[in-house]
Amino acid sequence: MARILPFLIAFIFAQCVTPLESNAQGCNLKTAVFAFACTSGATVSYEEGIDCYTEMRVLLDVGTFYQWTANSADNWIVEQLAPNELLVTNSNGLFPSGDHTMLNFLYYTPGGFPSELILLYNDECVLEGCANTHPLPGCGESCITGTVYRECADMPLSNQPGLDEFLVEVSDDMGNIITTYITGTDGTYSFCDLPPGNYVVRASKDPGWTPKVPATGMYALELTPGTEQFRNFGSCPECDCDDVEILFQEEILSPDSSVYNLCLFLDNYFCFEKLLLEVDSVEI
Repeated sequence: MARILPFLIAFIFAQCVTPLESNAQGCNLKTAVFAFACTSGATVSYEEGIDCYTEMRVLLDVGTFYQWTANSADNWIVEQLAPNELLVTNSNGLFPSGDHTMLNFLYYTPGGFPSELILLYNDECVLEGCANTHPLPGCGESCITGTVYRECADMPLSNQPGLDEFLVEVSDDMGNIITTYITGTDGTYSFCDLPPGNYVVRASKDPGWTPKVPATGMYALELTPGTEQFRNFGSCPECDCDDVEILFQEEILSPDSSVYNLCLFLDNYFCFEKLLLEVDSVEI
């Protein structure tokens, strides 16, 4: 009996430290993963839980976690162990019994390839390691698109003409330019294949144009995985036809002759070099 007892102790200890990676049969925690649009991410929950679990490792087969939020109202805690791995615990020790939502998360899968969520946990009641898997749709790169348009009154884009040959730049939050685009005749631009993160997008041209929408000529934004954001730029030329007001005043001298007074009102006195006046079917 003295020789058997150490073996029993060693066997029991081995069962207590069964690796979480083992996919034992008989694990009865009914987990569920609800994957919505990439903008809202996915949630992890379980049903009919019993007081047999102390922690869960949440792993992405493909991709990385971008953001996550623990359901702190039910005392859940989330810690990142690796770019593709989270550790979920409850401040009460054991997972509470019943139905519970544990966390919500956003994830990034390069190329938009689908992934699989692997949930690993120990069943402390039967000393078994358990694994549940759930498919996830892909949430890949993101886009910034928009239009550069002529605007001198701070109005949003509606039917204003687009502006060509504007330089649109995208830089990271450290100011490093990542990519650029030159607008065509319709003024549109598009940047796709951007990983999630914080960016600054700006539009500019040679001196002579003043940004109006926005007044800074740039936007700071955060791209979450698999999304598209629209940013339009309104810009006004320093010399604009709207700056000119022309008035004609007629003085009749005889039945077949008149004198016209031409009055010009300019908001900017240094924009125009000359005025071309054409008269049709009469003599000056």
